[in-house]
Amino acid sequence: MLRPSMTRLRAATTHLVRHPLLRDVTKLMSGTAIAQAIGLLASPLLTRLFSPNDFGIFSIMIAMMTIIGVWATLRLDMMIPPARIADASAFVRLMNLLSMLLALCSAGIVFMFGPAIARLIKLPPETDAVLWLLPILLVANAAFMAMRALSVREGRFSRVGVSAIIRVGGMTLFWLAIGAALSPDDRYAVMPIGHALGLLAAAAYLASSLPARSLNLLRFVRPQSIGRALKGQIPMVAAVAVGQTFSVIAQRLPIFVIAVAYGPVYAGFYALAERIVLAPSVLVANAMGDVYRQRASKMMREGHSFAPLLRRMAFATFGLSAAGFVLLGLIVVPNMGLVFGIEWLGAAFTVAILIVNAAVGFATTPFDCTSVIVGARRYVVGWQTARVAGVVACSAAALYGGLSYEVFLIALVCVRTLLYLVDFIAVNVFARVANKP
Repeated sequence: MLRPSMTRLRAATTHLVRHPLLRDVTKLMSGTAIAQAIGLLASPLLTRLFSPNDFGIFSIMIAMMTIIGVWATLRLDMMIPPARIADASAFVRLMNLLSMLLALCSAGIVFMFGPAIARLIKLPPETDAVLWLLPILLVANAAFMAMRALSVREGRFSRVGVSAIIRVGGMTLFWLAIGAALSPDDRYAVMPIGHALGLLAAAAYLASSLPARSLNLLRFVRPQSIGRALKGQIPMVAAVAVGQTFSVIAQRLPIFVIAVAYGPVYAGFYALAERIVLAPSVLVANAMGDVYRQRASKMMREGHSFAPLLRRMAFATFGLSAAGFVLLGLIVVPNMGLVFGIEWLGAAFTVAILIVNAAVGFATTPFDCTSVIVGARRYVVGWQTARVAGVVACSAAALYGGLSYEVFLIALVCVRTLLYLVDFIAVNVFARVANKP
């Protein structure tokens, strides 16, 4: 009785290990896990080299890059996996051209209004030159996003995993080496520069590893090819761009609100919590989401239902989330001062509350591309509008209602959690009705 059961269990385990879906997820997850291990292991050194002010400045720069980056790319990277290869190449070229145009515009704005912008976001006067790094960040971010999306479309998941190691490892080494060489007053620009260099290095690696067919198409993209790729896609591109604008505002507005309402030190606490909690969880969730997007897009093009795929991956993400974030909370929160230094003790509450945010987000965000895959334009805009409305309401209460920092964070996480769960229910409905016979 026992032997047949063990045989069946062994056969099921072997089938699971050899399953192409798990193999692709493992390829991405292994590289992503190594990258995050590098970043997390370096965090205690970084928090001793860089002050909460430095982390706050870095987080504000990344927030600006992300918000403007939506229009510097139109988030065409989300359109690349479902597209034909010729159209995907045209989208890559358009992303790079748009990012260069927005970089020039942002340089002009910094030239004319740099000091006023610095005062608005409460940058220390001696650090406002960091705004000149924004154009470089925009171009580097667009190049990386384009190459990553094209690599995902080609199913080159091991390369995407290695690119995560190159990106995080490169920027971390730069931060440690240059940060140690400079005096504390001169380190404020080191983290944004390292971030840009890491993005460019990863983009170059992905470009060098693309198949010859994709590289040839990229070299010979003409304006008419871009026009053909956009033909019939403009409503969806516009919906994605608007929806993603709202998405990044919902993600990045809190750091600006914290800087203005509570000061740069609290912005630094939030930035550290993002680095050790939100950023790793988002990176791993995006890795799983890339595999889901590639598989679901292919199944959609071929007329098959991808609802079973969503169910299998959701089971994995919810299981990993429950185990991983409970462990993270038990280890990190009680030992903030020991791990990161005494000046970071005040970040313990921020880390604890963002663990809840990250746990729910990790379980649900791999599937948020479903609405784009099925072409649900109204939902793409509507759900992101709800997200930004919730965050704006919390932000207004913080700025004008006198909320304490702790109450603001709790309200923010409650709103985010509710909307993550609403989105997960919706994408399950989309997956069930897509290509339904």
